[in-house]
Amino acid sequence: MLKVWAIAFFALLILPYTLTSRVIYWEGVAVLMFFLVAFFLGTISKSYPGKKLVDQPVFELLFGKVDLLLMALGLISICVLTIEIIQASSLSTATAYANRSIQAQALLHGDRSNSSLWFKIGFLTYPASVIYIVRELVFKSKLKVSWLIFFGLLPGVLASVAMGGRAPLFCVMAYFFIAYQVRKKLKSSNKHIGLRKNTINNLYSKLMVATGVIVSVFYVVNVYIERANGVGGIELMFDVADRLWGVTFSGPVFEMATNIFDIVIVYIFFVVVWYFVQGLIMSTTIFANYSGAPLLGVYGIDLFSAVARRISPEGSAANFNYLLDIGVYGFFPSAFGSLYVDFSYGGIVIAFLWGMFTGMVYGRFRLGEDPRWRLIMPFVIFGIFISLINTPLGFSNGFVTYFWLFVVFILIKKRTVNMQPAQNKC
Repeated sequence: MLKVWAIAFFALLILPYTLTSRVIYWEGVAVLMFFLVAFFLGTISKSYPGKKLVDQPVFELLFGKVDLLLMALGLISICVLTIEIIQASSLSTATAYANRSIQAQALLHGDRSNSSLWFKIGFLTYPASVIYIVRELVFKSKLKVSWLIFFGLLPGVLASVAMGGRAPLFCVMAYFFIAYQVRKKLKSSNKHIGLRKNTINNLYSKLMVATGVIVSVFYVVNVYIERANGVGGIELMFDVADRLWGVTFSGPVFEMATNIFDIVIVYIFFVVVWYFVQGLIMSTTIFANYSGAPLLGVYGIDLFSAVARRISPEGSAANFNYLLDIGVYGFFPSAFGSLYVDFSYGGIVIAFLWGMFTGMVYGRFRLGEDPRWRLIMPFVIFGIFISLINTPLGFSNGFVTYFWLFVVFILIKKRTVNMQPAQNKC
């Protein structure tokens, strides 16, 4: 966590970002340090540093019901999101972006959500697809690439198209990468995990993965370009960012970059990195200026926001206007800014508990007795990385993702292994 935030801080300093109407509040930086220290203390309190590692798991895992559940949820997501995309004409990036903007404005003004039944079902089911990705990559001895794409990658892609955003697609790519790194670490360790050598290193798998990455990047780039075209082109987007975001690229380094690279590449780099450094600025603004009542999860968790809009849309709008007044509505508040808006200084306690959970998962993953904790490890890693944007429960429908993760963790059957080397039943 400390490394992630240090990198974000140095990126903000080194890259040619110029704050035009934004201010870093140093009293807010002090509060941010309290949150980070609380997380750190919670982590080291539960990481089991002195316990002996085991050579092989004490249990083997049976995934029969879990696999059926995850594939069923994936299939439901694909069906309902396809219907939603067709009905809403979301295949057009311009339409998708317009729908996303309308949803954001509806939330701010207290309008009721007009999403369809198909969208609501997809909203509750598609997060299970990233669990399927982790299950396949971390536990399967021989990967079924076509199944991984269909039940793991496709629901997230369709969710991105249906929502007009990029977060579900980003989650799919991030979890795939993190889970694959965990797979490699497990395979190279001295623990017996039953992974066959070079199962993913064949030409077919590489081509499929490369194609998926290329298509995903192409989609994301087109969303950015479509957004720029709406204001008159890429060249004007830096002025728009200056006026609406309070930040731009400027100075000799920026001029040198535009001379070397196309302006489109520089703009996309500017926006992508801004997504991950803005939380540092927005959180200090929140700590220093937010004076509204604690929102108890309505700000940081998508599902809670949706329920609040159903119960009291006017009250939700009034609360979000506090954020609009201090200039942070519509921007990423970081995990700690989100916790502060929802729980005030009680968020520091939650940061400590989050750190305890992180340390516990790492400790049990490292100990190696119960292989089920390998399923949770990629989610912990992702949560730390995404803390620059929001909490693990708040980013891209994370609350529902963790709900399905908990259900899957409970449903996995354990069976004590004998003294002979044993492989996970996959």
